[in-house]
Amino acid sequence: MASAATTTHAPPAIRGWRGGDFPDWLSPMLVKELRQGIQSGAFALTFATLHTAVVVLMLFWLGIVSGDPDGGRAAGGFCRSLFWALLGAVLVLALPLRGLNAIRSEEAGQTFDLLRLTRMSSTQIVVGKWVAIMAQVLLVATAVLPYVVLQYFLGGYSVFADLAVVGLLVVAAGFATALAIAISGQTTFFRGLAGFTLPVVMGWGGLIAIVSGSLRLSADLAMTLLVLAAASILTLLEFAAAGIAPPSENHALRKRLLALGFATVVVCMSAVWAAQRSSGILQVDALIWIQTGLMPLIGLLVLGELLSDTVPRRSLYEPFARWGAVGGLLAALFTPGWATAVPFTVLLMLLLAPCLPLLAPDPGSLEQFAVVFVLIAAGLLLPIPFTRLVKGTAFRGLVSILVTIASFLPLFYLEQPRISPASPAIPILEVIVACLPFPLLARGGHLTPGATTLLGPLLVTAIVWVPLVDPWLAEMRSLRGMLAACRRLRGDRLPRAADQGT
Repeated sequence: MASAATTTHAPPAIRGWRGGDFPDWLSPMLVKELRQGIQSGAFALTFATLHTAVVVLMLFWLGIVSGDPDGGRAAGGFCRSLFWALLGAVLVLALPLRGLNAIRSEEAGQTFDLLRLTRMSSTQIVVGKWVAIMAQVLLVATAVLPYVVLQYFLGGYSVFADLAVVGLLVVAAGFATALAIAISGQTTFFRGLAGFTLPVVMGWGGLIAIVSGSLRLSADLAMTLLVLAAASILTLLEFAAAGIAPPSENHALRKRLLALGFATVVVCMSAVWAAQRSSGILQVDALIWIQTGLMPLIGLLVLGELLSDTVPRRSLYEPFARWGAVGGLLAALFTPGWATAVPFTVLLMLLLAPCLPLLAPDPGSLEQFAVVFVLIAAGLLLPIPFTRLVKGTAFRGLVSILVTIASFLPLFYLEQPRISPASPAIPILEVIVACLPFPLLARGGHLTPGATTLLGPLLVTAIVWVPLVDPWLAEMRSLRGMLAACRRLRGDRLPRAADQGT
């Protein structure tokens, strides 16, 4: 019996993207956010309003130049300032502020579960939202480039300098967008507070500097802004991703690796700075600025980890349990929780300690520089025991801020001009200020190098941390027990040698 002939079909050829739709290799979150953002009426209204205002401004400027060249040059400064004010308001304020609703919109629509069904991680969700807003920023920035070139013919302004300012506005927009997305995952109170303060802090400070011409984009400044903006964006996006991540994702590992990477950059740049200084090279401003900007980011990452809670999920500890004793050591540094953040903070301090001779302006100020470094570290650690009295990272951050502000109250009282030097409270308050890290640091003129200056702040910080010794030991014992349980379960799943056969 003849068998039926079988026909085979060749797989369809993979065709490239012809522009009718987004390509398949793009992130689904980016495609979703970009479609919603561009098709929304807010973006279209902003885009049309900006172009209408800029066209009217350029026609007004062109009319003045055509009628009176001397008067056109005089009015050029006003038209130019207004142009940068409009562009900065759109790029740095209007578009990035849409990120304040990035996480809230998913919560309100109850679509987080649907997004997780697509196997996208929280990092992919946050990065997709950031890239979508930045794509709109780049679209607007590219659309105004003809007006930037037109200013060369109207007033003889440098095209390359103006393009550098446009690039600076795009970088500022990237930072403002990341900050807005990070804030969008917070509580309603913090989002509302940020909605009032973010435009003022993010927008007008940098905008006034650009419009007034006080900001000169030298090579050192451009490199500094790019490095610090990239580091800040990575930090803010990681905080935003950690805020919406399920417990199975170990974002403590990512945050601490980020802090460790920043500390390594500081160490390397300190070595380069020391080598250049010994060679007589004085142009090292960029290195100093980058180190100064990275240190607050390291402190922010460490403080966030010290305020976090332990996550008793076996899936977080199984990767470390596979590495034996080395895995146990790494788990004590890179698993979630404030208990593991303590040895990680000590590790960072030990890593940054060799930078002190390199960071000091001169060998004579090394001891005083070391005192400042230790006081900053003690000031960050002092409020942590008080934060364990409340639940929630946001509320713990608020408690940390309140405790830090309260520590300045004795110093504020002493600085009052109406206080009599003969008051009996003056000596007591002086002793209190000498025992608190940040108030003592604020009185820089009274800061003397030496171990005696650090005795009071370190003693007070150690006393405050005493009640946390037992909870910390209990957390570390729980960590070892979790690793041991993971090893036992892993050993039970492995086939025995007698059952494997030959």
